[in-house]
Amino acid sequence: MADDQQRSEGAERPRVARPRDYLLFTLVVLFWLIPLAHKGVTHQDIAPSLPRYVRYLHNASCLFTKRVGRFSDYYAEGLRPDGQWVPLRDADYSPLHPSGYRSRMDWILGYNRAYNTPRRRQAQLEEISRWYLERYSDLHPGAPPLEAVRLFYVSYAVGTERAGSEGHWAPVPCEDVPSADKKILITYPPEAS
Repeated sequence: MADDQQRSEGAERPRVARPRDYLLFTLVVLFWLIPLAHKGVTHQDIAPSLPRYVRYLHNASCLFTKRVGRFSDYYAEGLRPDGQWVPLRDADYSPLHPSGYRSRMDWILGYNRAYNTPRRRQAQLEEISRWYLERYSDLHPGAPPLEAVRLFYVSYAVGTERAGSEGHWAPVPCEDVPSADKKILITYPPEAS
C-alpha cells in the first residue's frame, strides 16, 4: 500500500495548456494553415504585399497542386565571324547539374523568364550573354572571338511527340531544333541580329 501511495505521488501530473501554448497555436493557424489552405484552394496569394520569402513558404507547401502543361529547354548559340551560328554546349559552360538533366544555366534562364521584371530581365540576359562571349574566348584561345551570342528556348506541350521521348529524358540537341520553334530571349550585341 505504501508503494502504491509513493508511486502515485511521484507520477507526473498531466500537463495543462498555458496561455503561451494557446498563443502559439493561434499564430500557427492564422499565419501558416489559413494562408496555406487559401493558396491550395484558390492558387492565389492571400496577401501579395507579403515579403517574397513568406509567399515562397506558402508556395513550397503547395507543390504539385496543378499539372504542368508545358516545359522548356534553354539553349545558347554563338555567331562565328563567318556568319554561322554554332551551339554553345552546356557541358562547357554550365557543367553543374543540380537536378537531373537541368544545368544551372537552365535554372537561371528559366527563373529569369518567369520571375523578373522586363527591365531586370533584359539586364540579366545581357550580362549572361557577355559572360558567354568571355567564356568562349577563355575556352578557345586560338579561335577568333564570337561576334554575338543568342539565347533562346523551345517550349513543348506535355503529351506531344517531342515531349514523350522514350527512355532517359534529355533535351533535344540544339542542331535539331527547327528555327520556327526557337523563341529568342536575346541576341547580344543587338546589332548582330
